[in-house]
Amino acid sequence: MNRIIAAAIVKEGKTFIARRNYGSLAGYWEFPGGKAEGNETDAECLKREIMEELSVKLKIEECLGEQQFFVDRKEYMMVLYKAVLLDENFRLSVHSETAWVEKEQLHKYKLSPVDELMVQQGCLERLTV
Repeated sequence: MNRIIAAAIVKEGKTFIARRNYGSLAGYWEFPGGKAEGNETDAECLKREIMEELSVKLKIEECLGEQQFFVDRKEYMMVLYKAVLLDENFRLSVHSETAWVEKEQLHKYKLSPVDELMVQQGCLERLTV
C-alpha cells in the first residue's frame, strides 16, 4: 500500500494549506506532503516532501490521524501530522497559492478529497497551537 504523509502546519491558531497548480489535484487545496519512498519513515518523508514543495524545514509534533483511500483501484493510506515551520521563506514548486486558515473556515476551500475526509473525521480537532 502506498503511504501519503502530510502536514497540518499550525501557527497562531491557523492551519497552512496550499493550492496545487498541476496534476490530477490541480486547483485543489491540500495539506502539503507526498508519497513515502522505499523504506522512508513518515518523518523522513514529510521533511523531504516539505523541502521539495516549499523549500522550508519543519518540526513534526504528533500524528493526528490516518485515512485509507483508493485512486484508480490503487490503495493508499494518508497519515496527517501536526507540524510547525522552522522557516517561513517559502519557495513554491508544486503549488500556486498558500493560505493560513482557521479550522472552522476550511470548508470554504476546495480541499482534495482525502484532505476533506481528514477534516470531516475530526483529525484537526486535536490541534492546539
